[in-house]
Formats: sequence, C-alpha cells, structure tokens
Amino acid sequence: VVANCPPQKKKKSNDPDPPPFEFGSTRILKEKKQANDFAMTIGLNIFEKYMITSKNVLLGRIKENLVPSHLSFIPNMEDFFRFRVDKTPMEKFNNLASQLCQEIKKKLDDNCRKYRTAQKKYFKFEKNLLKRAGQQEQENHAQEEFKEILKTKAQLKEDMQRQWKLARL
Repeated sequence: VVANCPPQKKKKSNDPDPPPFEFGSTRILKEKKQANDFAMTIGLNIFEKYMITSKNVLLGRIKENLVPSHLSFIPNMEDFFRFRVDKTPMEKFNNLASQLCQEIKKKLDDNCRKYRTAQKKYFKFEKNLLKRAGQQEQENHAQEEFKEILKTKAQLKEDMQRQWKLARL
C-alpha cells in the first residue's frame, strides 16, 4: 500500500535586511558585513572612476557622495551606475563582476596570509615549548648524573678511608 503524501513546500527565509548581493556559490558574500564592505569598495570605485570624471553631474551631488559612510551612498552609486554610465548592460555586468572578483581575491589572500602567519606563530610557540621541555629534561638528567657522580665519589672516599684504617691495623 502506497500512501499519497503531498510534496512538502520549501520554507523560504524571510530576511528583513538582505545583503546587497548574495550568490549561492560564493560563501564569502553571505555575510552581511563582508557583502556591505564589498559594496562599499565597488561604490567607491564607481564614484572615483565615473562620477567624479563625469561632466554631467552636479557639484552638490558629488559633495553629497563624498562621505561613503552615509546610508544613501551605495544606493546612489548603484542608481548612477545603472542609469548614468554610458555602457551596455553586458559591459556594466562585466565591470562589476571583475571588480567583485578582485575584491574577493584580495579578501581570500588576506585571510590566507593571516592564517599562515598565525600558523607560523603557533609552530614557533610549540617549538619553543618542546625546546624548553627538552632543556628541562636535559637539566634534570644532568642533575641526576651529577648526584650519581657525587654518590660514587662519596663511596670512593669512604672505601679509601676504610682501606687506610685497615692498612693501619
């Protein structure tokens, strides 16, 4: 007997504050802070490359966008790039994709560099611990040998004294 069950619907996550871009294949963009950082750097690139050099932009608009920490900076740059830059949509997409790729590579290189330096520090720390442990073992071993030498010397002295006493008798 086969039971007919209706297919279950997938639940969508309703995020009230989604990141500026989110690709399923790139994990790094799923974090809102990093996605916002990427959007900020791309917005700054658009501002420097297109908005400042454009003759059709009012000075008040440029002064308004001089502060990248302003809340409307990223949407202003997006609107400017979409509607005011004279490029085909494919060229715009390629431009944004190449900038985003470069920023992701920089971020990954920074993360790898940080990881390698932390790993080197950890290896040096472990190496120093092993050296210290080895030095302590060597010191303990040397102390034990020294104690044994002192005991043998004391025994030799006692034996010599006994021999002397026996020789006098």
